[in-house]
Formats: sequence, C-alpha cells, structure tokens
Amino acid sequence: MARITGPGIDPAGAYEAVPLVGRGVYRLERKTAPEPVLEGLLTIKISQQAARRIGRHKLPGEALAAAVERLALSSLSGKTAAG
Repeated sequence: MARITGPGIDPAGAYEAVPLVGRGVYRLERKTAPEPVLEGLLTIKISQQAARRIGRHKLPGEALAAAVERLALSSLSGKTAAG
C-alpha cells in the first residue's frame, strides 16, 4: 500500500494502480466504495397481502419499512415479555 498525494487526488478516496504498457508506469483508477452495511438492519419477507394492509396505515411520505417498524413497535409497547 502506498500513499499518493497531489492535485486531483482525494485523500479519503480509494485508488487502484493499473499497470500501463511501459515498465513501472501505472495509472490510478478510483475504486468505488462498497455500499456501507448498516448494522442492526435485517431483511424480512412478508406477503404482498400483508404489505398492502400495512401500506394502508402508512403516514404521508413514510416508507413501507418505516411503517412496518412503527406499527410493530406500537403493537408491542403494551405487552410484557411473558406475553
């Protein structure tokens, strides 16, 4: 790994050195950063029928995932761990 500085180089960016035809000559290509994995999120599959029913209770501008979370947490707020 090397540290490269200069005009046009983003200090927070990630670059890959690609060899060119000449010996010891390289071109820098900026690598796209991978999508950050948000900790604490899960992917859950629900039926289309359930999605439609939950969608009827969405707030204006609210995403379906946010509506599912809000409705699930509000339904559990009055229950104890023993059920």
